[in-house]
Amino acid sequence: MSIRLKALCSLIPVCKLLIDVGCDHGFVAGYALANGLCERAIASDISEGSLSKARKNLSQFPNAQTRLGDGLSVLKEGEDPDVIVIAGMGGSLICEILALYRGGAKLILGAQKDLYRLREFLADNGFNITEDFTVKDRNKFYDIIGASRGECKLDEMQKKFGAFYKRKNPFLREKCLFDLRRLKNTPRDVNDIKEVIKWQQL
Repeated sequence: MSIRLKALCSLIPVCKLLIDVGCDHGFVAGYALANGLCERAIASDISEGSLSKARKNLSQFPNAQTRLGDGLSVLKEGEDPDVIVIAGMGGSLICEILALYRGGAKLILGAQKDLYRLREFLADNGFNITEDFTVKDRNKFYDIIGASRGECKLDEMQKKFGAFYKRKNPFLREKCLFDLRRLKNTPRDVNDIKEVIKWQQL
């Protein structure tokens, strides 16, 4: 299992029902079941090719289901997951998936881009960001976000760099130093990145 997926799985609490949206190979659902973190798991994907891989990988778990479909539309009437994992796609798409969601599940999110929009969406739609950190996997940086129902107010820096950018995280610092070297944006962007690096060095 990749470092990115391990980071996602580290946020899974013990629960009854977990759904992994955009499951690809189904590794997250398999990990949760194998480690007794959930009683049941649903692995869903819009791609039949990906779902066939998940179906094979989850065949050993009788309490795992694979479903073909878009986002949370695969949930049946009365199904109320305790944990929703959505990873491997852009933040804008994750926002679209969650736009009609009214439940109270814990969210575990791994967006590939559009992190600003995702954090803003969560804060504006009744979610409190409880975890927000950067990991490095095969020379790429990934932001992992955990959220639950509640109030959350974020300033511009938190939306851009993470709700807890002032906490020490060697990968966030490395990511900012990398961005600083390649940056061709405005002086304001440079100053914001330097501000994050300052906090990481304190």
